[in-house]
Amino acid sequence: MSVTTDPAIEIVDLCRFLSSITVKQTNERVVDVLMREFGPDQSEIYFLIRRIRERFEHFSGSLNDINDPLLDPQIVDLAKKAASRFVKFTDLQQLHQPWGNVSKLISDPQSWAGIMAVSSTYRRIAPISKLEEAKVTEIKEYVFSDEIIEHVNASEAPAFLSKMLADSVCDLRMMLRHIPIFGYEELAKLSSDLDWKNQAVAHYDKAYAESSWCKKIAKVVLVLTSIYVVPPELVEATKQYKKWWVDVLPSLEQTTKTETQPETAASEGLVEVDKGQQLLDGLGRISGP
Repeated sequence: MSVTTDPAIEIVDLCRFLSSITVKQTNERVVDVLMREFGPDQSEIYFLIRRIRERFEHFSGSLNDINDPLLDPQIVDLAKKAASRFVKFTDLQQLHQPWGNVSKLISDPQSWAGIMAVSSTYRRIAPISKLEEAKVTEIKEYVFSDEIIEHVNASEAPAFLSKMLADSVCDLRMMLRHIPIFGYEELAKLSSDLDWKNQAVAHYDKAYAESSWCKKIAKVVLVLTSIYVVPPELVEATKQYKKWWVDVLPSLEQTTKTETQPETAASEGLVEVDKGQQLLDGLGRISGP
């Protein structure tokens, strides 16, 4: 069963994940801790740090757009202060500081509580559905296979399209390896990009379009799209408008028909009379009989 979450809880989950990283000594540099956790590739480490910062900054900025009359402004202010501390965690100068000092910026339970206090507002306007572990495992089996890249690159589609699709698959691989860092919402955003590129390659290569790999990517897209949740208010509003349309439209059509029918008939009669009376003389002028 899927679990519904929201951007605020997703940020707290990211902080919890980072706080749970095991360190050998508290005076270890932040960059050394992250390299041991995510691998020796420094370029990837800096990319992940940048992604973490972008998520913190995006959430911090979104707090300025909150307009909830049920939410006390002081609660929003506390959330903003907490988000600012999270952003500071990713400052480049922090990378060479001791992990024990820097990690306090994202491991304070009071900061987490400040963010969670605005969760109910975010859940109403931007709910997110977490993927079940079985679904994550399933799509990993699809996209982590080297065969999928081979089939995409071997397609008869223009080379730039094949490369774009292969790159998106590689992006998805990284995101699936680091779901806590990217978050489920980012996975959902990738779905439309992946879908468009998969369809574009299939358009140029009918054999690829009928292949199991094309269908597997299409299935992955459906799974990622399911992360989006339609807010209950929108569902209810849609039902109400549908009911209104069904109830009102027939009577509206009948009223319109009744009002316009006599006028139309009179107009048609007048046209017939005019046709019978009007003649064109030799100069093309309209004249009577």
